[in-house]
Amino acid sequence: VRTFPGVTTIADGQVEVGPLARPFAFSALKENGAVSLEGVAPSRSALIAIESAGRALFADQMTSRLTLATGAPKDVNWQLAAIQAIEAVALLDRGSAQLVDANLVINGIAPSEEVAKQIAEKMARPVGGVTAASEVIGPTEWLARVDGGKVSYSGKVGSGDARRALQL
Repeated sequence: VRTFPGVTTIADGQVEVGPLARPFAFSALKENGAVSLEGVAPSRSALIAIESAGRALFADQMTSRLTLATGAPKDVNWQLAAIQAIEAVALLDRGSAQLVDANLVINGIAPSEEVAKQIAEKMARPVGGVTAASEVIGPTEWLARVDGGKVSYSGKVGSGDARRALQL
């Protein structure tokens, strides 16, 4: 199969040429159990596969505003990287995935420290030729008390940065 720059779909004698997207970007945002997909896909088949992965994980709780565009980074399998992003977001209580050119970042709050670790491990071995990072934290629940002019904290925070910030 041969590809041609700018051509997103060839079917039934019709050629579709998408607009140039710079940066080439995709995002998946999960809130209240639903996911919203936005951004671009390099071909009709990739767009369909990405939306299908979203539907498989979120059923009718998925909305898509994906469009076709050209400008996908060379040596990146956009479809695989976007699907890995959706799979990571599905594990979160809430959060997002941002795939920009050849860089994938997952942000959010996981339901447990184990899930946060699982996502970090997956991002250490990304698919599709991208570099990836996880900025996922575990659940955070803490309480501040003021007694006699002193503040004390108890509970659980999701990251070392949050823990250090509370120790002012």
